[in-house]
Amino acid sequence: PKDLPSRKRYQSMVLTTDVDVVAVLGKANIALEQWLQLKVGEVLLLDRLATAPLDLLVNDNKKYECEPQVDTGKVTVKVTQVVVDPSGG
Repeated sequence: PKDLPSRKRYQSMVLTTDVDVVAVLGKANIALEQWLQLKVGEVLLLDRLATAPLDLLVNDNKKYECEPQVDTGKVTVKVTQVVVDPSGG
């Protein structure tokens, strides 16, 4: 077909597009006053247990659950579950 080269070019562009991937350790809700007074060494209590899986977001959407690991001195995450979106997204 005539449009095969353009299809391959489009496919190549899509497959090489960067996506943002973020592992979420947890969340905290604090007052603006607390945030303004936050200092180095202070501890924030997060909303999940230390043993709970982390959320792995792809472009701000939860797609996986994972667990933290260390590989050659660097923090990594191991995917433990794919999150199924009931809306199909």
